[in-house]
Amino acid sequence: MRKPRLAELAHLAEITAAIAVIISLLYVGQPVRENTAAIRSSTMQAVANSSDMALQYQAESEELSRIRKIGDADVTALTDMEASRYWTINRAIWIRMQNIYAQRQLGVLDDSFWYTYSKVICEIHALPGARAIWPYHSKVLAPEFVEFVESCQK
Repeated sequence: MRKPRLAELAHLAEITAAIAVIISLLYVGQPVRENTAAIRSSTMQAVANSSDMALQYQAESEELSRIRKIGDADVTALTDMEASRYWTINRAIWIRMQNIYAQRQLGVLDDSFWYTYSKVICEIHALPGARAIWPYHSKVLAPEFVEFVESCQK
């Protein structure tokens, strides 16, 4: 029986090291996948909670519901004070929707969740009252988000 040469031992060590690296990557990869799933889940829950709270607040307030109903149809039909409240409501909506868009860009919202919110964003933008005051909001929002919202009308 002959002794293995140094080159053969080095080659065997390389193969063993490569196998060890693959095993360690698989071992490390699992917690990363689990963490990614946890982040996606908590982000989607936070978005849903935010929307739920805003909708419940509006539903519980007869005055805000009335302002939204009138303002969405024709913002000029509101009194100055009501128009101011309508503007503020819309600013909050657009900031929340921009946040959702940003979460999508970061890759923490899945396709079905984003699909729903992309439709909501376009529906809001289609409302005559919201569209009438959109230029005031679009000035302070991220250009990429503004571009997305404005692509809804196409």
